[in-house]
Amino acid sequence: MSRNAVMPPEVELWVKRKMPDIDYIADAPWPRRSSSRVWRVHVRTHSVYVKMSRNALRYQREVYAYRHAAAALGAGRAPRLLDTDPRLGVIMTSTLPGSRVLGLKLRAEQERTVHSLAGGLLRRWHDLERPDPAARARAIADVDEKVDAATSHVPKVSHLLSDRHRKGIERASQVLRLLAPYLPIGFRHGDFQARNWQWDSAARLLGLFDFEDCGNGIVVEDFVWLAADTWPSHPQLKAACQAGYGRDFSADEARALDAYSVLAVLDDLQWAYRNANAAEVARAVSILEQVIPRLY
Repeated sequence: MSRNAVMPPEVELWVKRKMPDIDYIADAPWPRRSSSRVWRVHVRTHSVYVKMSRNALRYQREVYAYRHAAAALGAGRAPRLLDTDPRLGVIMTSTLPGSRVLGLKLRAEQERTVHSLAGGLLRRWHDLERPDPAARARAIADVDEKVDAATSHVPKVSHLLSDRHRKGIERASQVLRLLAPYLPIGFRHGDFQARNWQWDSAARLLGLFDFEDCGNGIVVEDFVWLAADTWPSHPQLKAACQAGYGRDFSADEARALDAYSVLAVLDDLQWAYRNANAAEVARAVSILEQVIPRLY
């Protein structure tokens, strides 16, 4: 086994007990998430993913999703949970055939197909379990947490924000708090975007992965990165995704989605500034310019 990845010794021992014939381990984190600890472990005949959760809550969410939700999507539409260790906060999953959609060069027809399938999978995900009686209160609390987090980001990037931006952020916060008691809730994926989709072109099958943020909440939030980053320049993909999902957004959901987009992009903006990524800073500011006027 070559040492291409820095895997904690206790995790490496656990993996070796499960897979004694390891060829090599490759580091496979998401580059935008410095705390992401994911490795692809290769043996002679196949490979698996090993993920060390960032905290106990994310571990519990992801294990729950694999055991009770991902399997219900059907073969090839989500990785299989192979093993876990709650003491280490580690999960082992199968790989999916195909390629990650983010950055994949697809023909226009293929791209529409992928987004239609994604909408259909998300609808199934949202409907996998009936929210419990306390889900509404948790959804409202989640909105409050996101608003507070966004507010804490403003001073870090204040020099990048105009008065209109700051007022727009305040408006987004007000809109979400106003609408949170009434918006549809369900079982969210939590990070629904092309980086977490896997396209098997041979089987024409789309899979989902990365379930550490799943749980009951306001379902329209799952569309936030598509709405903020993809749909403005690709309205045909919005139409395909919503056709797959099976319904249009209500007027309140559309307003909430714009408000969610503002808060999510603000988080992206502070990340981009902290990491001296000028292109991402410009992209985030551009999205704010597009979305904020729709809140009024």
